Amino acid sequence: MDENDLANRPEPLGESLTENLPHRILRQRAQFIAEQYGLYGPQEPDGTAARAYLSRLLNQYQGVEIALVEILVETWAQLPPPRGPAFLQRVEARLQQWCATNQGPTLSPVHFQHITGLHPLAWEAGALAPHSPGQAIANPLN
Repeated sequence: MDENDLANRPEPLGESLTENLPHRILRQRAQFIAEQYGLYGPQEPDGTAARAYLSRLLNQYQGVEIALVEILVETWAQLPPPRGPAFLQRVEARLQQWCATNQGPTLSPVHFQHITGLHPLAWEAGALAPHSPGQAIANPLN
């Protein structure tokens, strides 16, 4: 084995990576939904501000993917549809509402799956409460 082989060899999964795996999966699912439905918006070619906003929401709340789809359904017929930071402001308001009132989503897991094509893991993950960035998110894969 030469130096190039050692440099290109993948690192083993460490504890920190495996501990964050459920959070990473939920993050990727929310990003997939945002990309598939153009939720980042046309304001910026790469949607940098909206991507940063979504990242902040993902670090602050659970249930972001559900809120994304609920707001998408509510605004489906609105012309022009809200996108980018304006859309994510509505998502954040919905997440705050869920936290303040202990109400959950009105969207059913079946509808979520039909709309996104994704398994409704978020319902299995548990609470839709805000969490601190260092706090572990419930593991939906257990």
